[in-house]
Amino acid sequence: MLRLFALLVQEIILCVFYIITLIPLGRMKVLKGKKEVPIVLLHGWLTRSFFLVLLKKRLEHLGYSVHMPDFGGHTGKIDRSSRELHLYIERNGLKKIIFIGYSLGGLIGLHYYFNHKKNIVKFISLGTPFNGTYCAKLTSFFSESAKQMAPGSSFLIKLSKKKIHSHSFYTIGSNHDYIVPYWSSQLKGAHHINIKYEGHLSLVFSRKVFNKIKEILYFYK
Repeated sequence: MLRLFALLVQEIILCVFYIITLIPLGRMKVLKGKKEVPIVLLHGWLTRSFFLVLLKKRLEHLGYSVHMPDFGGHTGKIDRSSRELHLYIERNGLKKIIFIGYSLGGLIGLHYYFNHKKNIVKFISLGTPFNGTYCAKLTSFFSESAKQMAPGSSFLIKLSKKKIHSHSFYTIGSNHDYIVPYWSSQLKGAHHINIKYEGHLSLVFSRKVFNKIKEILYFYK
């Protein structure tokens, strides 16, 4: 319990520092060579797109065009959020995208992938509960998506029976994530990367995580 409390305090402090770091982001220069493949970056449960601004700016610094839809807190069914994602991608004329999903955002992206496989050339998830999270049971009374994220839910079982193109899927998790356990952040058939000493919120801000994302992007062909 003490370790969990210490980790939560650490992550709250990181959030404060994150807000402070937003101040100089406007001066961040874009590296040479604009990338042709767009990135769609999707936030998680009970968060908004603003939560991913630092990651967005870092990706733009690499020369990528980054699209960051905002679907509110994602409390409705994941299937519905997946349809909203499809409409967003269609409306913005995006094709052959790199998808990066944080937490629940990764599940929404996976559901979208199974309906539009040809439109995702690379899939990266950060702390996504592919095998569920017990924390979801505490909030299932007001959130349909939380019910679907509970371990053993019919939604997760149905997703797990479908196959992915393993060469284009990368999952990132941490054995110090107490919201989405390490074993749950792994997707069958995907390349899994373990980041030590990072909590659930820290996955978004961590320089170590971003460096891994950068490595994955550079391998795209």
